[in-house]
Amino acid sequence: MVKTRFAPSPTGVMHLGNLRTALVNALFAHGQGGQMLLRVENTDKERSEERYIDQILEDLQWLGVSFDEGPVCQSDRGEVYASYFAKLIEMDLAYPCFCSEQELAIHRKAQLSAGQAPRYPGTCQHLSDEQIALKTEKGIFPTLRFRVPKEKIIRFDDAIFGPKQFLSDDLGDFIIRKNDGGPTFMFCNALDDALMGVTHAFRGEDHITNTPRQLMLLEALDLKAPTYGHFPIILGMDGKPLSKRNGSQSVVDLRAKGYLPEAILNYVARLGHSYESTDFMTTEDLGKNYQLSRVGTAPAKFDLDQLNYWQDTTWQHLSNDAIYTVLQPVMQIVPEDKQETFVQIIKQNIRFAEDAQNWAAKLYGKQVDFDSEALEVIEAAGTTYFITLGEELRSLTPKEALNATKEKLGVKGKALFMPFRIALTGTKSGPSFDELYELLSREAIQARVEQALSANPQPQR
Repeated sequence: MVKTRFAPSPTGVMHLGNLRTALVNALFAHGQGGQMLLRVENTDKERSEERYIDQILEDLQWLGVSFDEGPVCQSDRGEVYASYFAKLIEMDLAYPCFCSEQELAIHRKAQLSAGQAPRYPGTCQHLSDEQIALKTEKGIFPTLRFRVPKEKIIRFDDAIFGPKQFLSDDLGDFIIRKNDGGPTFMFCNALDDALMGVTHAFRGEDHITNTPRQLMLLEALDLKAPTYGHFPIILGMDGKPLSKRNGSQSVVDLRAKGYLPEAILNYVARLGHSYESTDFMTTEDLGKNYQLSRVGTAPAKFDLDQLNYWQDTTWQHLSNDAIYTVLQPVMQIVPEDKQETFVQIIKQNIRFAEDAQNWAAKLYGKQVDFDSEALEVIEAAGTTYFITLGEELRSLTPKEALNATKEKLGVKGKALFMPFRIALTGTKSGPSFDELYELLSREAIQARVEQALSANPQPQR
């Protein structure tokens, strides 16, 4: 059975990159009839915070991205990691390293100056028991390094990028336990994938160079590695790696701005991936139709216009009940006998729930709010226009009254329609006249024409 995992570190809120990782793992697993594990990688004691775990869980629930196992917290698995550290030490595949950060920085600088890739020079590889004891007595807390085999070629088939290979001599011995006794990401991430039966691990392209190290670890421990797949990075609107400065937004931010979860999922599922259909899809259909073969290897680019497109599209696919739920505070303003009509019409004219709130206020507020631009239209139409229109509305339907005004005054086109629209809504765009007639009562339409007449600065004749 396919089993994926989403393994966030609770050091901040979930952004688009994290969300794509969560979504891809969920879509692939559920599309294959498998499961997704949620594993919280909170071994960084200084930066991990409980509130971020809670926020991640809330974000996933709000988005409708479900997991089948977990959450499992790595902070609860110290004994498991300790037992595998002991195994590696017993096999002489791990050793203590007493090098300070300053010493390592000097080595890195020298290697870079010589045109070499920075890697650990092996200073502590062959310390004797006496040397280790002496350093320990001095109160130096060592890290633990994995002893990388010499002249080994590490090959793997990346589920996205295809065949990859690395030379072990280019990697150097790497830290698997920090000097505070805690495991590193490199170690516990790989170990837990194997122990928890993860078959596929999808993550960002920045983890590709971690993969050969993790494969060597798992091979040394005789544990089965998952199939790794790395997604290209996401670029911002300026073509640089996505960050807060060029478009990156957290799920919390998107939710606060009024984006719908279905819109976010339809957009993020297409970041670097193309579906055969360009239609709106439910989360279930996004999973069923997700194909790794349709994931590109070029960086994906965040496009706000595309996100807004899916936001606009989502309103058209939500059920009335779902829209009622989203617009619940708004519906308190709308008369009960107009609510169903309001939902059907207004979803064509809004991007966010806030827009619906504004329309409800325009349509069902006690008075229309005329700004300076609206007042210019009212003044240009003149008082005769509104007197005539008002008189015709007493006995005719709004459409008939408008035609009668056209015949009596000889006005047509924009000069005929725009003042009436301004009188009804205070704005030049929005629902069609036929829709406005459905949304507003006859009495409300008459009252709004009278208000426009009163707002006209020209003296009444």
